[in-house]
Amino acid sequence: MDKACELINQIQDFDKNIHQLTEVYEQSQFIMDEIVLAATYSEIDLRVCQNLKDYLNGVVQNKLNHCQQLITKKQKQPQDNSVVQTFEHKIAKVLVNTAESTAKQAIQPPIYNMRETIDQICIMYPDIEVIATQTCVGLD
Repeated sequence: MDKACELINQIQDFDKNIHQLTEVYEQSQFIMDEIVLAATYSEIDLRVCQNLKDYLNGVVQNKLNHCQQLITKKQKQPQDNSVVQTFEHKIAKVLVNTAESTAKQAIQPPIYNMRETIDQICIMYPDIEVIATQTCVGLD
C-alpha cells in the first residue's frame, strides 16, 4: 500500500505544480509508467492500478481543458466589420482624399484614378482582390 500512496502523492503534486503542456505530457507519461511498473511487479493490486490510471487521466484531462480555455480566451473576438465593409471604407477614404486633392489642383476627377487605387489596395490586401474585380466592373 505504500507504493499506492506514493503514486497518489505523485499525481497530487503533478496536479498542483505542472502547468506547461510539454510538462503535462512528460510527467503524465512518467507517472503512468510508474503505475504500470508497480502493477507489473505486484507492488499494487490491478484494481488499484486501474483507479490510479483513471485518476491520472482525469487530472490530465482537467489540465488540457484549462489550457484550451486559456487559448480560447486569448483569441481575438471577430470584429463587426466584414471584409467588404473594410474594403469599401478603404476605397471611400482614398476617394475622398483624391477628390479633395484633385479639386484643389483642378485636375481630372477622382474616377480616373480608381484603377490605380484599387491596384494599390489589392497589393496591400491580397485577400480582397476578388472583391475588387467584382466592384470595379466597367471601370476599364
